[in-house]
Amino acid sequence: MGKTKINPATVIRFTIVAFLFILLVWIGWNLVTHSRKKQRVPVESEKITSQRVEKREKIEHFEIKGTKENFKVRADSHYMGDDNKYHLEGNVEVVIFKKSEETDIILKAREIIYDGEWNQFKVSGGAKIEFEDIIIETPSLDYDNKREVFSTDNGARFISRTISGSAQNMVYSLQKRRLQLRESVSLSIVPRLETSFPLEVKGDRLEYSRKRKKGTMEGHIDLKHGNSQAQADYVEFELYGQAEQMKNMFFKGGVRASIDVEDQETSSGELSLIPQGAKREIQADELSLKGFRDVPRVHSWKAKGGCRLKFLSSGGGFTLIEGEELEFLINRKGNLKDFKATKRAKITEQGDEPGEVRIIEGETMTSIEDKILKVEGNKNRKPTVIMKQGEIRADEIYIQLEQRDFEVRGDVKMSLQLESEGKETIGFFSKQKPIFITSERMRYSEETQRFLFREGTKMWQERETLMAGKVGISLEESNIFCWDGVKTIVPYKPKEREEELLEISAEIMDFIPEENLISFEGEGLLKVRDIDLRAQSIDVHLGEKHGEIGEIVSQERVIIVQNGREGHGQEAVYNVEKDNIVLTGDPVLIDKDQGRVRGDKLTFHMGDGRIVVENKNRERSVTVIKS
Repeated sequence: MGKTKINPATVIRFTIVAFLFILLVWIGWNLVTHSRKKQRVPVESEKITSQRVEKREKIEHFEIKGTKENFKVRADSHYMGDDNKYHLEGNVEVVIFKKSEETDIILKAREIIYDGEWNQFKVSGGAKIEFEDIIIETPSLDYDNKREVFSTDNGARFISRTISGSAQNMVYSLQKRRLQLRESVSLSIVPRLETSFPLEVKGDRLEYSRKRKKGTMEGHIDLKHGNSQAQADYVEFELYGQAEQMKNMFFKGGVRASIDVEDQETSSGELSLIPQGAKREIQADELSLKGFRDVPRVHSWKAKGGCRLKFLSSGGGFTLIEGEELEFLINRKGNLKDFKATKRAKITEQGDEPGEVRIIEGETMTSIEDKILKVEGNKNRKPTVIMKQGEIRADEIYIQLEQRDFEVRGDVKMSLQLESEGKETIGFFSKQKPIFITSERMRYSEETQRFLFREGTKMWQERETLMAGKVGISLEESNIFCWDGVKTIVPYKPKEREEELLEISAEIMDFIPEENLISFEGEGLLKVRDIDLRAQSIDVHLGEKHGEIGEIVSQERVIIVQNGREGHGQEAVYNVEKDNIVLTGDPVLIDKDQGRVRGDKLTFHMGDGRIVVENKNRERSVTVIKS
């Protein structure tokens, strides 16, 4: 099927899930879980008590002690305003030493207004907040020191070592370890990937709880990473304990992704389903991910609702996996180990060349041992393989993922359409029309381009019929080979008579296309009109163009039985055009009433039932026996 195949023993490293997985791991890790303690500045400032303060200029430091935290302040001026609140103006910097949290909060702005209890802070004029390893910049924000909550609805921009972003509204609770972003949420993340591309994320809302290690993102979520992108309406995620690894992630609502990946090598023992180095597209209503505790990889993922995974090659081919539910299990190296698709599962393979299509359909698809995909149906719908050569249905289908071979079992039905190149026929069958086949088992080899049908096989095309225990069909050689008891029934047109049927049976049948010959071997039987002909071999010579029967040659221990008479010899030739059988090889005719008649040649005329016995002795004699 060209270059693009469902499994040329190539790797699936599921960049889709790695891409989505890294997204919110890094949001949570960089915003709230990756704490970096800042070195505290030694306090050597003058002590100021909470009393009315007249306007003072160029205040370098002052400190309030005796509460659960200490404060260090620097400003160009400090005074009590008409609002009965304290004002710091000009190059303001306030450092809040959080004893319980062991982290410092630094507020910088042109103006900071606070109450006498140091509980409420209004920061404005190029506000800048630093805590842990994060810097937040905003025109203005409020800080509730009692509740330990930052909030702003005037737009905020934040940055850390590996993440930057912005939102119109932001609320962060130090006490509850909860981050909330609202309206026009935009993030730029540098993930731990071998690429220079940042991960760009946009959405309407983001919430994350550091205590619970859980978070959500909602509303028109859009992700971009180089030429890759993804969308969803809602995302939930959860981290493992104190670790930075993702535990669970759930996407819902119009999940879409288009991923560009680089070529990767296949790892030993991997279950492969897709071509190497493909661009990948995914869509579903829901997508659930589970990660490993100790490595930054997805362990399993499950998609629900109109699921489609499409893998596109650079040559234009693709592999498309569909189903109402898709499940993948991935090992620690990032290789696919198990796969399951349920509810109208379907795999479509399109090769790089036009017409190179194979479709596998079933109710469920499940990977089993030895890299095999098992396809099952239900009472209303049997699993199906549709390929260029036709359509196959059965109770069960088993796909060999490495060689692309497959086996079908139970009530096998196939409609075979052969390519019309070369000769117009294959055996008794025309290539211009479909051939219908039934059996109990069938196996197909991609490498040899062969079908093997077993157990009660029947092939037919209009009035042509072939039955055998086993039937092999070679597509490349246009050959049919049958054994384990063969029986064929084919129409023929005798001279000056209507079309009739003849029957040939034997132990083995082989079609030899280069000789236009169908050979029957072992206990052969030819039935034509009122004649039964037995021989060890029966060869049917076909016409060059349309494959019509020219003559039938039977050899070795030939016995012809007609109306109580038997003709014995070593070779018999049935000429369809002349409508007679010529028996040679020391032939003898045995008649229960007339005894034995010997001759050099016996000719059985099918039209009028005459038998002509010819002798080539000194005086040539001809004996005519009428039925």
